[in-house]
Amino acid sequence: MVKGDEITGYNQFNTRLFAGPTSTPSGTVVPELNILAAQNMDFIPPQLNDLAFQIDQNTVEVTFSEAVDLASSQNISNYSFISFSNNYTLVSAIRQSDWRKVHLSIQENWVPGDAGQIIAENIMDLNGNQIEGDNIANFTTLSGSTPHPISIDGTNDFDPDSELMDFDEYSVFLTWDDQNLYIGFYEFDLNTEGDLFVNIDTDQISGSGATTGSWGRVDFSNPFRPEYQVAIEGGGGSIQLNHWEAKGWQYPGSAGCNSYEGWQENGLTELSIPWSSLGDPQGIAISLHVSEEDSQIIPKAFPIGNPTGNHPTLSTVYSFFRAIYFISNAGNGNDSKPGFCFAKFAS
Repeated sequence: MVKGDEITGYNQFNTRLFAGPTSTPSGTVVPELNILAAQNMDFIPPQLNDLAFQIDQNTVEVTFSEAVDLASSQNISNYSFISFSNNYTLVSAIRQSDWRKVHLSIQENWVPGDAGQIIAENIMDLNGNQIEGDNIANFTTLSGSTPHPISIDGTNDFDPDSELMDFDEYSVFLTWDDQNLYIGFYEFDLNTEGDLFVNIDTDQISGSGATTGSWGRVDFSNPFRPEYQVAIEGGGGSIQLNHWEAKGWQYPGSAGCNSYEGWQENGLTELSIPWSSLGDPQGIAISLHVSEEDSQIIPKAFPIGNPTGNHPTLSTVYSFFRAIYFISNAGNGNDSKPGFCFAKFAS
């Protein structure tokens, strides 16, 4: 017998109960219960995460909801590319040390800015359940320009061609270098119009991260629940980088972040967030929202398409960064160092 608090797991459970007489126990062994315990309880097929992201010039990573078996996950005939503007030839599929993830490599190189879908079929989990629905991942190849630093001084140094993520009445900018993530938001007076929040998911794992904002006001849905939230009230020097832990939100202050905070004479807000303050993540997913000054109503959330109003649930993100290595000239030779590449897309 077990108590309820002795049963642990994630997301979905199947249970079986035994009713009727049993054989006389031999120590702790009851044959009928051992037979029951040995039966396969997993009837849930794997699902494909609806976002894939680029690893290098000819490799993309897809992620399943659970560990997948080696043979089916590494069979290239189980994957297809559709709706891309260019033709790509899949040459290998390699399951990773995290058995949920598979790297798909093509013969060619990705064409920058191309977009389409990856379909997975006949993939099985470790108990032989075969993928059914939820088997399509959206993928956009990298299109950002060379990463570069931004001066946090109220002057817009962002490249409008490759770093402008969204615009309507407001504009959202993103770029990075090997030290910082940079975010710009225009045009918004933080002193009178409201507060600005940037939600940063560092692992893209369902069940990980906060379900609600560090100041309340919004909720988040899987798999993009944030581990960090930037909160800015305005007035200068108000930036917070709040961190979600298992026991709840933590409020350590700026955590090394810098900000120029938009005001009446200059509505541009610029932020720099050290990668080290985010735990040097392998990949991130970002959303933003603003709340009204005198209420908790959310009049605008980004990417465009996220819900607004009274305590909405944000479910759409539009960028990942993925750790890679790049080469830069240093002295008389080449210098290999960790960096980040940028994929611009919405989910």
